[in-house]
Amino acid sequence: MGKTDQSDLLTTEDLEEAFRSKYPSATDQQIAALMAAFLEEVPGQAVLDDGGFTGADAIGEGWPDALAAWIRELKEFAGDAYPPR
Repeated sequence: MGKTDQSDLLTTEDLEEAFRSKYPSATDQQIAALMAAFLEEVPGQAVLDDGGFTGADAIGEGWPDALAAWIRELKEFAGDAYPPR
């Protein structure tokens, strides 16, 4: 999940940067916990040109499974920092 050429899409790097700027003294584990909690709360979606939303399952085959696996990895890395306090 890397940077995209479309400036209106939020990438995983953008999400990490947002949490790091809001919580500059947070550890990597705490950032991972925040990202996992956010991704669990806000399902993956893409914004269409018309302003509508498309669920992750319609974006591409395997996307929901990939997102769920990434959330699991973030939670494992976060360890005791998950859930965020």
